[in-house]
Amino acid sequence: MNQRVTISPGLCSVTFRHLSPDEIIALCADTGIEAIEWGMDLHLPPGDIAHARKIGRRCAGAGIALPTVGSYVRCEDNNPDELKPVLESANAVGARSVRIWAGTAGSAEISAEHRARTIDTIRDYCDLAQDAGLVLSLEYHGNTLTDTLQSTLDTLATVNHPALTSYWQPRKAGPIEKAMIEVESLHEYLSHIHCFHWESYQNRYALSDGRNYWKTLFTHLANIAMAGPDETRWAFLEFVRGDDPDQFREDAATLIALLEEVNVSG
Repeated sequence: MNQRVTISPGLCSVTFRHLSPDEIIALCADTGIEAIEWGMDLHLPPGDIAHARKIGRRCAGAGIALPTVGSYVRCEDNNPDELKPVLESANAVGARSVRIWAGTAGSAEISAEHRARTIDTIRDYCDLAQDAGLVLSLEYHGNTLTDTLQSTLDTLATVNHPALTSYWQPRKAGPIEKAMIEVESLHEYLSHIHCFHWESYQNRYALSDGRNYWKTLFTHLANIAMAGPDETRWAFLEFVRGDDPDQFREDAATLIALLEEVNVSG
């Protein structure tokens, strides 16, 4: 095994689209959550540099880290004007990586021409990110080229760019053995984790109900050398049951306790 990796607790701001940035910062500071992945669909609009700098200052004042931002760049059409304001806002807020999406079609149905266009766009966008001092990280998600482990690995290998990494998140309710295989297979590209416990978007549960699953996975992750510009890797809470801040408080306490156990063991 490699040197152990520290995994720390964060929050995806899209978990609370109905809350303001200030409310989200206060909630994280109050619960001990140490980082925020700001969603660029609402809380961190691309190109609004003054707003990004304001959020960066307020997070710094609250002791909240900003390792990454969550864009909705889909890499469908090679359009640098789509990405440039995203990179500018990422730099203005103080992030080091940007989440992107590998197209809008799943790996089983995408045409060869469509796949090649998406791959070329990702590669060109990686050049732009690298020039801006940032890295890109693929969302691990259905209806994209990262909808299966093998397609994700193929995409990363075909793009073959030092500024490209990958998130990981669970697929609905699946066995822990499959999750462990996925994160280990992706380890040389793996940046951060989206953390939640559900059967589907409509059927979400308290994180404590998945405690054994996540402790096993985090313990495995702590012994895998993950990719990316951070020494710390982040587990970002997402999809809280009922979009409820009180449920988030409980989930945050569960996540923090789990990571304390994992980070001090071994």
